[in-house]
Amino acid sequence: MLNEKQQMQSLNDRLATYLDKVRTLEATNKDLENKLKNFRTSKVVSRDFTLYQEQLQPLRDQIIAAIIENSRLALKIGNAQQAAEDFRKKYETEYLIRQTVEADILNLKSLKEEYDSHQTSNNQEVEALKKEIEEMTKQHGKSVSILKEEMSGTVSVDVTTTESPDLKQILDDLRAEYEDIVRSNKQELEMWFNKQVETKQAAAIQETDVSESSKIEVTELHHQHQSLQTEMDTLLVSKGALEDNLAAVNGRYQMELHRYAALVGTMEGELVSIRNSITSQSEDYRSLLNIKEKLEKEIAMYRQLLEGVELGTGGASSAV
Repeated sequence: MLNEKQQMQSLNDRLATYLDKVRTLEATNKDLENKLKNFRTSKVVSRDFTLYQEQLQPLRDQIIAAIIENSRLALKIGNAQQAAEDFRKKYETEYLIRQTVEADILNLKSLKEEYDSHQTSNNQEVEALKKEIEEMTKQHGKSVSILKEEMSGTVSVDVTTTESPDLKQILDDLRAEYEDIVRSNKQELEMWFNKQVETKQAAAIQETDVSESSKIEVTELHHQHQSLQTEMDTLLVSKGALEDNLAAVNGRYQMELHRYAALVGTMEGELVSIRNSITSQSEDYRSLLNIKEKLEKEIAMYRQLLEGVELGTGGASSAV
């Protein structure tokens, strides 16, 4: 009888212990269910990227605007480079024209020098002819003086003697002939030179006009080239700034994406951990439920035994 009571007491203690464990596990399970419910709710919110999309949309718009602006600047720079190339070709053409004009001017200078040389040579010839005429005049004077002396010293004169030639007339004729030759040569040379000068002057005037207009156009092209170069430098600086801004925006965008990805990864890890914990707790809970069922069966059996013992004891007491 004592052993049965001790067994019952032991069973009651075990039952109380198991019931405490069951209540503890139920509380833990309920807490885990609440955590899971809260996590699922927060997970649904975290899965909703509407807020992130609203934050990222301005960044996307900035990136698209920067790409469009970069393309526009690249096109404008290409056009400026093409215009600068055209101006460079025009400048080279005008430079060649200028070199041609300068070469023609040098040719005119050489022609002038040649004319001056011919004129100097003709002047020398004229001077030589003048000296020769003067010498001949002197000789003529001397001859006339000698003849006069001879004629004054002669007593009789032969009537049949022919008249001596007039040397002065001969010299005058010779001088006139030389002067005509010199004058003719000088006129021909002057006509040839004037014709050459007129031709070259007309060409030089035309080329000078072309050169002046070319210089003006080259100056304008140079100013336009400088203006385009300045504009292109400004555009390049703007392009660099936009590229830096685009890189910074991309960097921030990538950092935000990495942060969100890390946050999602962390939350997914927590979810996996909670699921594993819930699975483990569920297994423990099912194990405890099985133990509880076994204990309840044992308790029921012991109650039946106790009731049987009490009935037996009561019958014995009545019999006494």
